[in-house]
Amino acid sequence: MPHLWQRLLLFCLLVFSVVPQRSAVAQGDPQRDEILLARRRIESLIERIEEERDKRPLEAARLFDTAWSLAVQAEDPVLELRTGEQGELPPGNHQTNVGSRIQLLRIFQSSPEKMKDAYEVFASVGAKAAINQAAGYPAELVRAIERYQFTQPARDALRALIQLRMSRGEFLSAALETGRLYNVLPARDAASRLNQLVIYWNANMPDEARSQLRALIRDAGGEKVAAPPWLGGPSEVVLPRDLSAVDSFFDQLANSCPRLSVYSVDPDLFQPLASFRRTGRRPV
Repeated sequence: MPHLWQRLLLFCLLVFSVVPQRSAVAQGDPQRDEILLARRRIESLIERIEEERDKRPLEAARLFDTAWSLAVQAEDPVLELRTGEQGELPPGNHQTNVGSRIQLLRIFQSSPEKMKDAYEVFASVGAKAAINQAAGYPAELVRAIERYQFTQPARDALRALIQLRMSRGEFLSAALETGRLYNVLPARDAASRLNQLVIYWNANMPDEARSQLRALIRDAGGEKVAAPPWLGGPSEVVLPRDLSAVDSFFDQLANSCPRLSVYSVDPDLFQPLASFRRTGRRPV
């Protein structure tokens, strides 16, 4: 009998230790469920946008606006793009996980102009109202710009915000917002690309700035380009022809532009908006 009671007690302990876990699983995570629901809805909307954007651009624009509003509300839901049917991938194929905002950005960029024009007409009224309401409140303004970033009013507000960031020396924020702006612009000239890469340079992102300058040299090496006025230097600069001249280009630009940040030999010794060059012998 004692052994029977011991076995019964052990059985009860096991039952009570398992039941709460099962009930927790059954309840689920509300936040995760909400993200999964948004994810599935965005996937469905993307399929409909791709079907409608050539035939019914206004309908596609409305669907895109709904999908984008879902994508910017909370965490960025991830879309699974499978190349096989029913989740089974043939040999040699693969599965890609893509953030929904990136996927929607690519869809907008690849859409016909008639759909982009329809979206501008459809969403500009809401964009103007949201931006005007958020004026004077930087956090709310950033959210309004992100919500309507594919419209002209949002791009105008973003340009003004970038100028404000740079006037305050907030180059990292300006760099991130410049990247967002140029993601949705229909075309970019050499002057715009130069402006973006020197903002990255001043934001303590020299590797990104060098990478963008190399790409610009490949496309427009040797050309005379308008220099960003905020640098306080010459109105035009000549891009180098050779990729090996990237660092010397920044050195020459720093000598003529007082607002361009200067890097020393040691990348850890950085002087924003410097009027002199720090070296490895000068302590920070």
